[in-house]
Amino acid sequence: MSCSRMLAGVAILAVSSFAYAQIGPDVMVWDLYNTAHYGPVSNVHAYAVGTESCNIGDQNALWQSWNNLHPVIGAGLYRLNDGRLEQLSLSWLKHGFVTIDTGNCGNCTQTGSVLGVGCADPYSAGLNGDRSNNGPRYQVNATTGVFTYPYDDSGPVNNALSRRIQAHDDLINPALNSGALYFVEGQYVTQDDAAAGNASNNTSYRRVTFSSASGRAMTLRESTHQMTPVLQAWRDHGNGVNTPDFNVNMTKIDVSGDGRFWAAHTVTDNGDGTWHYEYAIQNLNSHRSGGGLRIPIEPGTSLTNVGFHDVNYHSGEPFDNTDWGWAEGAGEVVWSSPQSHAENANSNALRWGTTYNFWFDANAAPVNGAGTVDLFRPGSPSSVNFTARVPGTPVTAPCPGDLDGNGFVELADLSIQLANFGTASGATEEDGDMDADGDVDLTDLSLMLALFGTAC
Repeated sequence: MSCSRMLAGVAILAVSSFAYAQIGPDVMVWDLYNTAHYGPVSNVHAYAVGTESCNIGDQNALWQSWNNLHPVIGAGLYRLNDGRLEQLSLSWLKHGFVTIDTGNCGNCTQTGSVLGVGCADPYSAGLNGDRSNNGPRYQVNATTGVFTYPYDDSGPVNNALSRRIQAHDDLINPALNSGALYFVEGQYVTQDDAAAGNASNNTSYRRVTFSSASGRAMTLRESTHQMTPVLQAWRDHGNGVNTPDFNVNMTKIDVSGDGRFWAAHTVTDNGDGTWHYEYAIQNLNSHRSGGGLRIPIEPGTSLTNVGFHDVNYHSGEPFDNTDWGWAEGAGEVVWSSPQSHAENANSNALRWGTTYNFWFDANAAPVNGAGTVDLFRPGSPSSVNFTARVPGTPVTAPCPGDLDGNGFVELADLSIQLANFGTASGATEEDGDMDADGDVDLTDLSLMLALFGTAC
């Protein structure tokens, strides 16, 4: 048995052994246990995932379908490819309506309009994918678990894709995504669970694969990683299935009076005097949401390959899908929402249940520092920090012809080259070998004279 599988087994055993240690209702995703496929429509597939919840608290959780004292259930699809875990899609929300018990997670005491202590309740992929009881995300405060009831059911149902997880075939076709890994995440948000302070363990994830056949069926693999945000999959499987990448660092970010983000990042040496910096921020349940990301950089740092990836809302959600822009200045690189909350409350923000990616290359090796998530909705604090590896002192590229390193090509440099003139082999740039062929000859002298008098 692999180390990671063993640890997963220990985690499940720990949940079973200490099932009712939490005070108050505590709803978690016990299992992601089946899938459903719809479409395709215009080369886009739709999916739903079955979720089984468990109340590991010491009080019943309310499941009252006639008001807002019941859970909403969301899901998302993720791809890990070329060192980046990105969210491909997210679903609308299934509204819970009644509980039964499978006996999978403990000694159940009560079902029906509550999820009793030790009770497990399944919602199959068919139920979660049934649009008749789906609501939008925009009416839900994931920090408090409070949502508008009756919920807005006016979003269009145009075809098989509406309100479900959606994935373009090019992104999930195994023939076009060699080496890519895929994951689904399930999340429950419910009011009494949040009021008891137990809202931060309500997500679980599981690996999936897609068929090479044109039907592109989704198949669940291994077991569910319980009470674990999907961002952890980047570390757990960063070097292949169940092979961790310990260079991926995870950081929990709690916002006072609000919810939780997770940050993950890694840095790779490009081998050419630059380093690739990769960051991902997952909003687990922060109602304040993320409106910007700031990474400090030293003066003189040169940035290239700057990028951003988010996930699009669909099926009538009111949020804008315009990408975040980025800018460099005042000792930092900043990505930010197209508009502030005051300008447009529906501007593209890092809202609960979503993960955004940020990356760049820099001519500076990593050092310990702090990234900053700026919060979208007004309040205090206005931002939160997290520990990260960030660019340090820039590496200065060598200046051709400046053999003594004083920033100028002048007589002192020419004198060094002439002193080494005629060297037949083993010469270096510091000796005056301008064309890197190992000798100092007339070609090198010509190159030096062409640069004579210049400043670096």
